[in-house]
Amino acid sequence: MWLYVVLVIVGLILWLNNLGFEVINFGRDWPLLLVLVGIWGIVENYMKQNRRKKTVKRPSSGSGKSPSPEGAGTSD
Repeated sequence: MWLYVVLVIVGLILWLNNLGFEVINFGRDWPLLLVLVGIWGIVENYMKQNRRKKTVKRPSSGSGKSPSPEGAGTSD
């Protein structure tokens, strides 16, 4: 998923450069792109670890008790 986002961002930057808007000068700023990708990877890894820690085991659907028959405990 993140690869597609990177491709879209790089495509937009290149397109804007072709239109005359100098968003980024790749000859000068390419190390910044590496740093941003690295930070993104660290944050993504951190978020995955937090999601795993927050996962709580739910008890199974069977509570060990048998369901009571209909009408049990009611008086006519």
